[in-house]
Amino acid sequence: MLTLGQIQLRGFFILNPHSVIEWLESYAADEKNEPWVMRQVLEIHDAYLTITGFDPTTLCLDDFAGFRGFLNTEMGFTEEAAKGTTSQLLKIFPADVLSEEKASLVLDEPQSRCNEKYLEREPSRTQLLIYQSLFSTMEPGGVVYVDFASLGSALNESSLQFLSDLLSKHFASLTTEQAETDAGLIIALTQGLLHQNPSVDFGDISLSMAKSTSFISGARIHAEWQMHNAGYFRGDAYENWKLISGVILNFFVANNILRLSKSSRKLLTTN
Repeated sequence: MLTLGQIQLRGFFILNPHSVIEWLESYAADEKNEPWVMRQVLEIHDAYLTITGFDPTTLCLDDFAGFRGFLNTEMGFTEEAAKGTTSQLLKIFPADVLSEEKASLVLDEPQSRCNEKYLEREPSRTQLLIYQSLFSTMEPGGVVYVDFASLGSALNESSLQFLSDLLSKHFASLTTEQAETDAGLIIALTQGLLHQNPSVDFGDISLSMAKSTSFISGARIHAEWQMHNAGYFRGDAYENWKLISGVILNFFVANNILRLSKSSRKLLTTN
């Protein structure tokens, strides 16, 4: 599921940010208008254009209906909420470009048909995943990118949503630098878990103590082997495993994906 927060983290991609600011300033001149609401609508519209690859200057009625479908399909808006946001978007266009009658046609379209029109636009899963890969950190304006694409087909939609929810909470308490370090390690360990548990949703993975010990042991051996082959010294391997151990404890164990026994706790030590 795509969120407004993730769209805002990426910022405007198709629409000109300066033009948007100028238009919003003009829009705010009317005291009845709330520019922050319209800014959100434009941010979502920009994401829709980015994901579908459509030119904002050549939009037709079906494209606006597709926007309603995007809101429902990708962002989980109810039909009523999707109509409301689309209605706000339609207000941007002058009557000689989009008449009230044409706008009504878009809003009267069955939601199921709007969803079909969105899918007919062949939305880019790559672009969608870029949005879904962005997370906020504890720092004002802090953003971390998670390489979900590296997980390939092993990460289905339900697994992506489960992992995204956990990551959102995890990164919210970290600095951007800490989050960037953890992001790469979490994805690497997730790759290993998905590889060892094929055809299992990530949210359903909860290893026993014995299997957790085996997984942690394998992760440590692999990490040390990688550091050795890359020419690093023992002290570097020590610091690297210290970081990995922290991620195992604070993310995978904390979320009951792995369970610790006496043996696995010993493996996590860095001495």
